[in-house]
Amino acid sequence: MILIGYFFLLTNLLLLPNFCTVHIV
Repeated sequence: MILIGYFFLLTNLLLLPNFCTVHIV
């Protein structure tokens, strides 16, 4: 359960910057 939360947090940190850059561009 904790691993799933950690993985979700990790994916959010990886996807958020990409989404921001794509949104700006």
